[in-house]
Amino acid sequence: MSVTHGKPGNHHKAYHVAGFATCPWHQRAVKAIKALQDKGEAKLVDHTFETRDLYREWLFSDEGRRTFDSPKAQKHTSSPFVWLNDKVFIGGHDDTIAYINSEATKITDSVLGTRDEFMGRMQNDPKERTLAQATIKKYVQAKPPIAVGDDAPNVSFVSLDGKKEYKLYDLLQSGRPMVLNFGSCSWPPFRVHAEVIEKLAKEYTNIDFATFYIAEAHAADEWTLLDTANAEMDGKWDVMLAQNMNEKLKLAQDWVDWLKPTTPYFVDKMNDEVRTSFAAWPERLAVIGTDKKIVYYGKQGPWGYDPEELSLFLKEHYSSSINASARL
Repeated sequence: MSVTHGKPGNHHKAYHVAGFATCPWHQRAVKAIKALQDKGEAKLVDHTFETRDLYREWLFSDEGRRTFDSPKAQKHTSSPFVWLNDKVFIGGHDDTIAYINSEATKITDSVLGTRDEFMGRMQNDPKERTLAQATIKKYVQAKPPIAVGDDAPNVSFVSLDGKKEYKLYDLLQSGRPMVLNFGSCSWPPFRVHAEVIEKLAKEYTNIDFATFYIAEAHAADEWTLLDTANAEMDGKWDVMLAQNMNEKLKLAQDWVDWLKPTTPYFVDKMNDEVRTSFAAWPERLAVIGTDKKIVYYGKQGPWGYDPEELSLFLKEHYSSSINASARL
């Protein structure tokens, strides 16, 4: 088996592709992800076996599909076998092409440009680079405080109107997992992704969804961004950083009044307990299982925030919760 990786230090999404060398579907999947890697949008980890027999020996071994929790992965018999880091199974050739071409995976790039384009702008604009460095230093945590398998932190937060205080476990219902979504109105990708999260909530009726309004990602008095994907809205969400709880509640309420979501929103307190406990800035996704443990912990936004990956996870682990009519 040959294993090749992308460039060292590449923090893009890693696609693992296993298959045998003469399989045309494996070759096409590798080629498609290699094209993403060449554009600086992904990392390819190529697990190519010389023969079909060697591939199938690996696939059916204790080191192959059995290491995945996904029932779909455990039933997979063809080439290729494709997954993301953290054992998130995508599928075969067709599923992989559909995934990398999905609208959800393109949203962030449509708003900010690719990571390389964004970083290029930072290098060419000293003023914006200085603002970016100061904001990132203030909010980004060097190491996530939790991981999959940990107990979900029972953080405190308040209702949208600020009149009621909750603990996270207050929201959990027996036998129902919960998707947690974190973000703020000043973050363009979060705004665009909001409708995707709403769509998922309609599909998975036996899973609860909750969004937590956290510290602004791009407050006008810290580091503002042009919303290139929604130019007609530019300026609407150029908000100032909240200086007290009333201001933060108003920002959250203004966003909810505009979005009109069907899922509940809650507001992190001024001590940022929710944000820091989940390393949620500027946006992040997580899932709490029925045992109150973290079963999915998405990567940090912007490029790590991936509703499509979340959808794959929910489909693999909670397929019985899907509302088929919501997908029509």
